[in-house]
Amino acid sequence: MPPPLDDRTLSLAEATVAARVCPRCGQSAPLPALARADYGCPGCGLHLAYLDVSGGGAVRGVLGWVKREGEVILGRYRVQAVLGQGGFGTTYLVQDLPLNGKRRALKEIPQGLFDEAEAALLSRLHHPAIPDIIDRGIEGGMVYLVLEFGGTRTLGSERQRLGGRLPLPVLVPLLDQLCRVLEFLHRQDPPIIHRDLKPDNILLDDQDHVMLIDFGIAKLAQPAQATRTLGRAVSFGFSAPEQILGTGTDPRSDIYSLGATVYFLLTGRHPPDLNAQLSGKKVEPLAKQVANLPAALDRAILKSLELDPARRPQSVAELRRLLGDVYHPPAGGAAPDRRFSRRNLALLAGLLAFLALLVGGALLLWRPWSGPDLSPSTGQSEPAKGPPRPEPTAPPATPEAPRPAPPAPGPASAPSVTPEAPRPAPSAAVPPAPADAAGAPARPEGKAPEAKIKPRRTEPARPPKPKATTPKPAVEPSAAPAERSEPPAKAPDWSGALKYEGARRTTP
Repeated sequence: MPPPLDDRTLSLAEATVAARVCPRCGQSAPLPALARADYGCPGCGLHLAYLDVSGGGAVRGVLGWVKREGEVILGRYRVQAVLGQGGFGTTYLVQDLPLNGKRRALKEIPQGLFDEAEAALLSRLHHPAIPDIIDRGIEGGMVYLVLEFGGTRTLGSERQRLGGRLPLPVLVPLLDQLCRVLEFLHRQDPPIIHRDLKPDNILLDDQDHVMLIDFGIAKLAQPAQATRTLGRAVSFGFSAPEQILGTGTDPRSDIYSLGATVYFLLTGRHPPDLNAQLSGKKVEPLAKQVANLPAALDRAILKSLELDPARRPQSVAELRRLLGDVYHPPAGGAAPDRRFSRRNLALLAGLLAFLALLVGGALLLWRPWSGPDLSPSTGQSEPAKGPPRPEPTAPPATPEAPRPAPPAPGPASAPSVTPEAPRPAPSAAVPPAPADAAGAPARPEGKAPEAKIKPRRTEPARPPKPKATTPKPAVEPSAAPAERSEPPAKAPDWSGALKYEGARRTTP
């Protein structure tokens, strides 16, 4: 095994007897082969070295190597994996050893290429999709920025894991999040342009929340401000034409990069480069490459990839309006949405039919009992619950004492009737008295008619006394004192009085 090379500046002559192992795919390659490939991994294309490049583009040496798994940085951050590369730096997933291995994102930039603009931007931005700076340091000629952890995956690695393309249901929510964070950056005063938007610079956490990394070539959109030297870096296949030509960038440049990112994630191919489009090659519509693609998404992405910035959406808000039908498809939209709606309607109809059967069966089983009607003839139903009340029984009849015969009628004498002893009123109904020829009940002459019994109002201040333990028939109070008590249960014998009344009427 050849000895490891120093991470400090190396000349190309010194890098002839060793090999480097790619920290992403694990493939080993000798340094001469790496030098011929611009120090890119032959397996995955990851750049394994930071190069010292002259103004004319010639490689003068190696400033440093990309860290391998297990190496410790700044005495506390252990490298777990390479998350991505962009601009002039590499972002690692590291463990914070003093904090029990808490995961962080660590950005590594050669000290000679570091620009304080990135740290200044990140320190004043607060957004869920933009990492905060936690720590920073310098070691071995490298500047390190320790960032808030944003996930172990990138959109680039997720595309490879899913077979080279992101399915549309996975991509649409991520696209909405990217539009929101770009809109936030462009609303700053002055607007902030990321200028390096691509799948490897978009992290994904376990809940599929996006986080932008690598603000190394971001710039403030100030017309009077000259573009920084680092800001002229580009990512071919994703950078806008005006950024490649160096004619100036603005928020519409990020819109082009977003369109190129979506195009690549859906198709696995880059849109035609600037020279190909200038020679007449057109961007192939997404609808011809992706089945069942909403027309609104196809139109929005094609418009974002226009070479002329004036023909692109002029803001992220305008792009979101073009994508509105993707999130809320109209009636008669794309074919997958119609099939989805018909399937839902069929399931809903089946569920309603099943519920109707259940309700109908429950009603059939829960019919009321149709036995004989035992309620009184008045039509009132008997109480459904509770024990039957005992029927009140009349007190036993007491044999009456023989009544004295009425005295012989005289012309001036009045009939004398001995009243019976008062008896308790029974609870049963009192039979009516015998009626005379006119239909009115007969009564002895000279006797005043009984007053009708009317219930008195109970005074609220004097509630009725509780009944005795032995139930007794209640006696209704009368409005006026009655001359005699209620008649007994047995009809009174008026035969003597009738005889007397007849005899009296026949006497001249």
